[in-house]
Amino acid sequence: MPRRNCFLTAQFAPRWQRVAFLLATLLVSLCFTSIGLTTGRFQLGFFDANRSVQRVFGQLVLFLPMTGMMTAVLLRLLQNTSVLIRIDARVMIARRILGELIFLTAVVTFSVWGIWFTAVLLWSRVGQSGTAVVANVNLVMNVATALFTYTMLTLIGCLLFRSRAIGIFCGLSLVIVFHAAPVFNLSEIATLITPKLAVNAMWPISVVKQFLMMIFVTGLMVLTLRRIRLPVEV
Repeated sequence: MPRRNCFLTAQFAPRWQRVAFLLATLLVSLCFTSIGLTTGRFQLGFFDANRSVQRVFGQLVLFLPMTGMMTAVLLRLLQNTSVLIRIDARVMIARRILGELIFLTAVVTFSVWGIWFTAVLLWSRVGQSGTAVVANVNLVMNVATALFTYTMLTLIGCLLFRSRAIGIFCGLSLVIVFHAAPVFNLSEIATLITPKLAVNAMWPISVVKQFLMMIFVTGLMVLTLRRIRLPVEV
């Protein structure tokens, strides 16, 4: 009789898929920064460079493809996971998914911020150290919070509908509704996830709210894994 009644084995994605994900991340990050460069205000400093890239079109160019790809990576991880169906096993799955999502979010966020920061140093007038710090923190937190939240919600949709196509479609549609469909009056949610950079804004409060949002969607994932049937089939 084995000493452990519950075990978890996860197979990581093949190396070529991770290389493809990294290349796609770099390409999307370049597009995100390039869109900001076309506004004409990118060259004025960190503050304007931040606002230039974080327009609706730029956000959709970044969030839509990356949310879809990150969800696909997590779904593959779930499908390649074999477990004994016990509550503690489900908690282990949630922790593994959370760890992988944090890693993917960090990779994409660092790529986006690194390319943007390099572009600012090359083509913008750097200065105003206080404003520069706030602009950098705002961009990093907005990208990280949005990718983490949207990917987690999309993954939850895939698990609830037990369909990869329906879940990803609903998740990406939600991103579009939040950012580009003000007729539904959901822009306040998008503002909570990606607050706009403003002069004299209480940005530490916004950062706290963003962390609370990520904790909230993580709790939703744990609840979802407690309810669905294992093994995962999507």
